[in-house]
Amino acid sequence: MADYVVYACLSYTWGRQNTAVTTTQNLHHRLDDLPFDSLPQTYKDAVTVAALLDIPFLWIDGLCIIQGDADSKDWAEQSSQMAEIYGNAILVIAAADSNSVEEGFLSTPQLPRELVTLQSSQLENLENGSEGTALSVFARAMPDHSWLGWSTLAEPKSHGTLSRSWCFQEEVLASRLLTFFGGEMNFQCLEDEYRCECAFPAAPLGLVTIKELYEPRLELGDMETPNWMWQSTVEHYTRRKLTVATDRLTALSGVARIVQSSLRTKYAAGHWLDRDFLCSLCWAPVRNSETERTYSQEYVAPSWSWAAHNGPITMWIPYGGSEEPVTPRFLSKTVVRNVDIFPATEDGTGAVIGGKSNPQAS
Repeated sequence: MADYVVYACLSYTWGRQNTAVTTTQNLHHRLDDLPFDSLPQTYKDAVTVAALLDIPFLWIDGLCIIQGDADSKDWAEQSSQMAEIYGNAILVIAAADSNSVEEGFLSTPQLPRELVTLQSSQLENLENGSEGTALSVFARAMPDHSWLGWSTLAEPKSHGTLSRSWCFQEEVLASRLLTFFGGEMNFQCLEDEYRCECAFPAAPLGLVTIKELYEPRLELGDMETPNWMWQSTVEHYTRRKLTVATDRLTALSGVARIVQSSLRTKYAAGHWLDRDFLCSLCWAPVRNSETERTYSQEYVAPSWSWAAHNGPITMWIPYGGSEEPVTPRFLSKTVVRNVDIFPATEDGTGAVIGGKSNPQAS
């Protein structure tokens, strides 16, 4: 059995152009030498963090996946393994506040500080001071923590990794997440632990893996909550942005593969068969959003799939809004005789080249 390799992953935003990627043209030279000074700032900062934490290896998609070829075999293989790549990393470093690979994240300006004067009588356990002594301290506003976790009720941030579709699953798949955002750093892990530089006074948030969300409910015979959770996942995911529209399904395939291992049912272009498939077809584009987009010019998915729409969507969920299962409020008069999906690669949760369904009314 091979020894376990300790490595970290980087979650970041490429920006308009990433000239530091590995291609078939420079692969040979990079296998011999990749000078630190030749890297863009975000890569340099990630290397610095990994080195300070004594993590010997760092996985960065732009360097570790051969880019540039539309039909790249390496890209097809690696993109289908994101669940394993990010899920097995000892740490995921998220450059959440950086809009391009050139910006970096360690030199982000700190939040503005203000000089505040306090009387010693306002302080407890004052040392080296007497009653009435005036003291000056620096204070800063509480950073924005609304980005923590994810909710279908809130729009994602308009910049950095928090706005990107690919970064969604990179964060969800992480067992430990070290995020640089808003002039500070915070750490979350699966042990219900949350640490923030500003000592944010909140209950431990802790990361929760997709698998942990689904499996306990299935073991209890809960057949409805997993469906509601998947719909919530999709709604949040579609509110993020993609540079390449045809990545719509691929950028969520890592999450879908883990969910599939729990649901134990067939995946069909963003939908689950035998899991309220008909109900999941009741999606609609979000019309009042600034990020409203339309159908892609290139084929992405069958027209009945939410993945065919290049923009945020909402799903009609016939369950209660709580985690407790609620009896559906309707009885369907429609049955689906068969659904056929034609995947573009061996990864059945990734891109598709075609698909059809045959619904019939009873």
